[in-house]
Amino acid sequence: MTFKIKISKFGILLIVLIVVVYTIWFVFFQDVIQFILENAISTETGERDIITGWIGVFFLPLLIVVGILGITGFILYLINKMKGKEIS
Repeated sequence: MTFKIKISKFGILLIVLIVVVYTIWFVFFQDVIQFILENAISTETGERDIITGWIGVFFLPLLIVVGILGITGFILYLINKMKGKEIS
């Protein structure tokens, strides 16, 4: 007996969106990543706060994904609301 994983349309959208955003982030925004990591090291004390730097590198694209999902959800909500008001 095989176990089949059923993924909803939203799950597929979420997975694809995360993969695309993180791929674009790590391929095209190397300068931004380098800036974040360089600024995680204090120039005054020499103290390294590399955890904060890496959280910034991985958290910023996640915020972009959440923003895209919010905008997409709002557009779909408006489309469904407009369809409900139409009288044929």
